[in-house]
Amino acid sequence: MKTLRSLIVPLILLVALGAAIGTGAFLARWIETKSTRAVKDELAVSGIDWAQVRSDGLLVVLEGQAPSEIDRFNALEAAGRVVATGRIVDRLNVAPKTPPAPPRFEAELLRAGNRVSVIGLVPSAEERRTLLKRLRAVIGEDGLMTDLVEIAEAAPPEGWTPALETALAMVGTLPQAKISVTPGRVVVHGTAESATARQALEARLGQLARPGVALDLDIGAPRPVLSPYALRVSRHGDGKLHLDTCTATDDASRQRILAAARKAGLAGPFACTLALGAPTTRWPEAAAAAIEAIAALGGDRVSIVDVDVTLVAPAGHDEAAFTDVVDRLRKRLPPLFSLKAELPPPPRPQTLAEKARIPRFVVTRSPENIVQLRGLMRDALTARAATALAAARFPGSELHSNIEETPTLPEGWSERVIAGIEALGLLHHGALVIEGDRMRISGASGDKGAQEAITRLLLARLGSGARFDLAVNFDPALVPKPEKWDGARCVSTINAILAKKQITFDPGSAVIDRESLPVIDRIAEVMDKCSDVKMEVGGHTDSQGRESMNLALSQARAQAVIDALLAREVLTTNLVAKGYGESRPIADNKTEEGRRRNRRIEFRLLEPVDTEDRAEEAERTGEAAEAEKASASAVQESADGASGAAAGETAAASAAISE
Repeated sequence: MKTLRSLIVPLILLVALGAAIGTGAFLARWIETKSTRAVKDELAVSGIDWAQVRSDGLLVVLEGQAPSEIDRFNALEAAGRVVATGRIVDRLNVAPKTPPAPPRFEAELLRAGNRVSVIGLVPSAEERRTLLKRLRAVIGEDGLMTDLVEIAEAAPPEGWTPALETALAMVGTLPQAKISVTPGRVVVHGTAESATARQALEARLGQLARPGVALDLDIGAPRPVLSPYALRVSRHGDGKLHLDTCTATDDASRQRILAAARKAGLAGPFACTLALGAPTTRWPEAAAAAIEAIAALGGDRVSIVDVDVTLVAPAGHDEAAFTDVVDRLRKRLPPLFSLKAELPPPPRPQTLAEKARIPRFVVTRSPENIVQLRGLMRDALTARAATALAAARFPGSELHSNIEETPTLPEGWSERVIAGIEALGLLHHGALVIEGDRMRISGASGDKGAQEAITRLLLARLGSGARFDLAVNFDPALVPKPEKWDGARCVSTINAILAKKQITFDPGSAVIDRESLPVIDRIAEVMDKCSDVKMEVGGHTDSQGRESMNLALSQARAQAVIDALLAREVLTTNLVAKGYGESRPIADNKTEEGRRRNRRIEFRLLEPVDTEDRAEEAERTGEAAEAEKASASAVQESADGASGAAAGETAAASAAISE
């Protein structure tokens, strides 16, 4: 019995201990679960969805990547609101900071005559000052400028500087324009007076673009009025059908015609001139139908001149297939259009006698402008007319004429000769051969549109049924190059302009007077021919005022002239500004007329100098450096009108130096 009691007591203690341990484990798990859920709920209420929560015994572990240090702190603070901070284990990390995006540099220049608006973001205050200064030089001091430029003070991205330089070079060329600038790209929206002016303007703008700058030009021009309205598709020497000339009233019509050309398998490149003068609003419908018909036949040509359509099949083509194509085309042509269809017979060999009887007329124009006419004309009157026309169309040529008179020539012979000579006049050199009822014009030109222009001319002169073949090559070497003058002619011409009217400035400053802007314009026109000539732009004053002030002011005015030329897209690389102050008078400074003559701008040809000249130049350079130290205070003194003796001296100089 005693033994049983001795066993029961330890057993009860053991059971009690196990119950206590189980209860403790249960309570620990309950606390862990409750704490974890409470923290998760608090994080959710706080909008924190990036943190993960788990328990480690009585500890609450926070894990995850916080978007920022502030977000990490907020997560810890939220967890601390529901559990003791001593139980929180922080295993949060912060996402690495992404570098800030570089500023987007861009600028937009809007010009309407002497009004300019500029808006955008540029890399530095210095660049902003340069931008506004260049624009002010374009519109003049009386122009109205709206400045909405902001500064980022950051390194300019690649391509920004050449793009901005390109835009500034172009803004002076376009009196009405919108120019958008982004790194490496310039977009220009403008207008031109005509299609020809647009081509010249686009070429000029292309020359102004800096290397590496992508140029997007949208230059509008009034649509020309063309008469006759024409389209022609013909087989070329490569055996393929080509769109020789095409006309459309608007972009939708053009796209319809070109889509028909591509679908028919015509060889490119494709172009279609937008022009007024269409004989009917259904012109594109007729053009598309004619293109499909010639493609179905496989050649020879189809022409539309106003409402006259001529379709010529390849010689010896299957007659039934030809008839079927013609019938379908006739049904598809809109009212007003008339159709003439030709199926030439199969070619047959010609005898020597037959070949000898074929009339010929040949005109050749050599690259040296030697022109030869030989062949047959109906009478002396038409022969003289052909010779006179050649002399007019080939000015300055060495003309040789060997024309024979034959009254028995095919009908329309003289008209074809005259039209052919006119067409050959559109080429730099080439040949015209008229043989029987066929005509061939070949040669080279510096105009990419020469072949289309010849096609239009011949269709206008000879009608839609005209038979002619063209082989015209574009030669970049023949593109007319701008005229260049020698240095002596450049300097004498510019100084002659200045002799008639000098460039004058606002009193005591280097701001060009508005009345002198036409003089700058005339000099800029001359400089187009003199961009390769090294010249000095010299500024001169009279003797009124301090010598140091006059020297500094003359230097600033010479530079102002160069800046004004640069604003007019003049290449100023070879121009050097030089201020001489009062050191080189050309008249007596004691008289008002003499002082007026001494206040001047002169251009001088820069040539190699000898030793004495170099010494003199070094001495002048030393004087200029000495004067430079006083220039800022001297010019400021002139502008502010300081009191005392110095102010009186400066005011006198300002009144005397400037007209």
